[in-house]
Amino acid sequence: MRAASEVTFTELLREPKAVVALVEHGPVVVHRRGAADLCLSLAAGGGGASSALSILGPALGAIAREPAFASLLGDALPWTALLPDDDRSSFAAELASTIAACASLDTWEPLTTVLHQWAETARYWADPQAQFARGRAGDGDVVSRP
Repeated sequence: MRAASEVTFTELLREPKAVVALVEHGPVVVHRRGAADLCLSLAAGGGGASSALSILGPALGAIAREPAFASLLGDALPWTALLPDDDRSSFAAELASTIAACASLDTWEPLTTVLHQWAETARYWADPQAQFARGRAGDGDVVSRP
C-alpha cells in the first residue's frame, strides 16, 4: 500500500488542482498549523473499507463475547495485564458491545474513547502512588507507610 502524500493547508489553498491530482493516486494528509491534520481521499475509495468494517464489526463483537477473549487481549493490548481480573473482564465485555455498536452506526470514535479510558484505568492500577493517594493499595488493602 502506498504511503499518503502530504501537503500543507496553504498548499491546498494556493494549488487546489495539484492537491486534487494527488488525491487521485491515494490519500493526502493536509497539515494545519495549530490544528489537527486533515486526510483527503476519494469517496469511492472509502466505501470498501466501510463495507468491510460493517461485516467485521459484528464478527469482532461476537468473538469478543467469547470467554477466552479477555485473556487474549494481552496480545493486542499489553496494558490489559495491569488490570485486575474483574476489570479485565469488564473491559472485554464493554469492548465487545462497543465494537458491535460502532459497526452498526459506522462510526468508530466511541471505540477510541473506550480504549483510552480503559488504558487510563490500567495506568492507575500500575501506579501505587495514585492508589495510595485515593486510600487504596493493591486489592483494596490499606497499607500504612513505613
